[in-house]
Amino acid sequence: MKKDPKKEKIYELLKRVNQRFGLNIQEADYPQIEFSASEVSYSPELNYAHLREQDTDNQDIIGEDLIGHPNRRILRQNSLQNQLEQQKTSFRRKIQQAFGKHYPENADYEEDDPDVAEFFGYIGRKLLETVVTPKDKLIKNKNREKTNAPNEYQPHHETGYTFAKFLDLKKIKDFNKFFSLSADEVKQRFFRQDPQYDLDKPPTQAKITKRQPLTPQQSRLEGIVKIILPAIGIFFLIGLLSKFSITGYSISYETNKQTYLTALTFFALLVILSLLWLYKINQNNKKKSH
Repeated sequence: MKKDPKKEKIYELLKRVNQRFGLNIQEADYPQIEFSASEVSYSPELNYAHLREQDTDNQDIIGEDLIGHPNRRILRQNSLQNQLEQQKTSFRRKIQQAFGKHYPENADYEEDDPDVAEFFGYIGRKLLETVVTPKDKLIKNKNREKTNAPNEYQPHHETGYTFAKFLDLKKIKDFNKFFSLSADEVKQRFFRQDPQYDLDKPPTQAKITKRQPLTPQQSRLEGIVKIILPAIGIFFLIGLLSKFSITGYSISYETNKQTYLTALTFFALLVILSLLWLYKINQNNKKKSH
């Protein structure tokens, strides 16, 4: 059967990444690629990747859906299977089996936490970036001229992408162990301001005294508030000064005091609501760090 050159190109990139980072993944475990007319997705349970033919040169999509997600799925399931194999030799299990208790031969598929899945998807992008050469002729989303290029930050991507983006890959010594961590441990170690890179030591308690990194959407909204508040203050001050008449040393109001009271109350409410909104962002961000 004739091999598809587009698929072979992707498998070669996957192999290059796995060799570069010492990942114990056999070629037989590589995801099956199916070309689709309308969707780009990876099914971890089936280990199938759906890809549009026009995206076979898209570095971000290949990194996320053909490297990050599959590597996470394969190495995590291998870890679960190894744990199951180790349990088979335990004395307690042999006694229980002697009394008729049944144990599965293969580890059940474990559905990943959505934020953790997106975290490893973005890690796949970063891994691919280290092995790509100009000869590969890959294009990153931000360099594409196509108007239908996938948006890098969609709502369900934000948390995982944010923490993966700032991760220092050079500090990770064992990528097999890294990819096979449980979802809870991934969050404890890496969804925080001070990532815990030493996988042989238990993670310390997350630091929450400093503000955690905001997601891109939160940063944009906060920036808007920081622009709006000073602008409101300036316009309010200009409006207030325009209502005064200054002659020599005398200053007299031209408008009713009630007008100033109403305007001042309105401005104060805007400030309070904005501060409450920023406080809510900060609290939500702290919760995500745990």
